[in-house]
Amino acid sequence: MVTDKIKPCLTYVMSGGHVSKECCNSYKSCLGNATTILDRQTLCSCVNDILSTITKKQINRITSIPEKCGAKFPFKISKDVDCSKIY
Repeated sequence: MVTDKIKPCLTYVMSGGHVSKECCNSYKSCLGNATTILDRQTLCSCVNDILSTITKKQINRITSIPEKCGAKFPFKISKDVDCSKIY
């Protein structure tokens, strides 16, 4: 499950500070597992579920993880993304 894989990022998302190596490794692992359209749509749905429960400041931290970890996310990280349109 995606939420289990991103646990190493929770300290950064909730409180700020430094993005850990463990967070980046977990983030990259999630991306590496999203190889099909269905995988990416499922990832999108999980991300949207998470975004709907956190503050704007925390959302900003989540959206900064791809750049901080040097790995591009396959779609815009936003709770407004229509996951059915992710390919």
